[in-house]
Amino acid sequence: MKSKEYLKNLRAKSIPQLNKDLHKEYDNLHKYRFAIKVRNLKNSRLIRNSRKNIARIYSVLLEKINIETNNNK
Repeated sequence: MKSKEYLKNLRAKSIPQLNKDLHKEYDNLHKYRFAIKVRNLKNSRLIRNSRKNIARIYSVLLEKINIETNNNK
């Protein structure tokens, strides 16, 4: 999935769904790092993509939190 489409899908999600996605990405990153250590991971780019997805999720999550706090003022 391309990054613009991925961001569009992330922005459509709620904060609890984003938190679930964030935890899922962290789990994936942990699995990929372990697989690299035991030499089972063939595509090391998965680690990089997972880190980028975590950063994207954090960015959208902070956008949503800032919007909510500004609306409450």
